[in-house]
Order: sequence, then structure tokens, then C-alpha cells
Amino acid sequence: MEVVLKVEALQNQYDTSISTKERLTNESATLTRKLERADQLVNGLSSERARWEGSLETLHKDIEHSVGDCVIAAAFLSYAGPFNSDFRTILVTDTWLPMVEKLGIPYTKGFDFASFLAKPTDVREWNLKGLPGDAFSVENGVLVTRGRRWPLMVDPQVRAVSHTHVIGRKRRVGHARPSLAPHG
Repeated sequence: MEVVLKVEALQNQYDTSISTKERLTNESATLTRKLERADQLVNGLSSERARWEGSLETLHKDIEHSVGDCVIAAAFLSYAGPFNSDFRTILVTDTWLPMVEKLGIPYTKGFDFASFLAKPTDVREWNLKGLPGDAFSVENGVLVTRGRRWPLMVDPQVRAVSHTHVIGRKRRVGHARPSLAPHG
């Protein structure tokens, strides 16, 4: 009888040890999975850190150049509307950029008026509403939507008229068409 009791005690101890072993094995597997996930998270965040640092550097450059970019954009918005694409380019590259550079005002090399004042999503929306995708038309779209005054646009192909009709409904944009016939 004593042997049977000892065997039962050993069996209970064995069962307890096996259940403890299984619990510890499961816990070890769970902790291993958590450790792997934590490692993936840390690695993911380290790559995000590099991206954030790059974005921060870009933002610092944008802030540094914002005064010059704003000066050029304001000049373009105020004066470039009635001119064709070639003359607008001459105004920017041969007049305003050298003037800003001469004054020592930092600006973005390769400044682009439309990219500075229009979000790509806005430009895409304008294209969907009928505005052609060429640079001249996009600049005209910026002049119409971002300007506080009435833009003067010379539009011999009548491409801007249809676009301003669509986007101008909210802003009550009007159109004047000078007639070649004498008044009188």
C-alpha cells in the first residue's frame, strides 16, 4: 500500500511537472512572438525615422526658401496673367529670379509657379473638369483660383473660357469678350 501511495504521489508530481512544462513552453512561444513583433516594429520605426529626418530636412529647405518663392509667386500672380508662356518664362528666369538672387533672398532653384501654388490633386481635378494639362493652362488655372483680383487672360484658342465657366460657378466668375466690330 505504501508503494501504491508513493507511485500516486510521483504520478501527481509528474503530471504537475508536465503541465508546468506545457505552460512554460506556451508562454515561451508567446514571448518569442511578441519579441519578433517588437523587433519588426523597431525596425519599421527606424526606417520611418530616416524618412522623417529626410522630410524634416526638406521642410527646413522649404522654410528657408519660402520668402523668395513667395516673392516670385506674388509677382507672377500680379503681373504674368496677360502674357503667353514664353514671355512668362522670360519674366521669371530673366527678370524676377535674378532680382531675387541679387537681393540675396533665398529661393528654390527651378522654381515652378504652378507647383508652388497648386496641389497636384487640384490640378488633377481641373484636368477632369476640362482644363488642358499643359503648363500654360495650369498656370492660368492657378491665376483664376488663387488670385484675389480678376485675372486678365489672353485666350485666343478659347481654352480657358470653358474651364473658368466650370470652376468659376462657385466664385461667380464672369467673362468679357471684346468685339472687333466698332462700337458706335
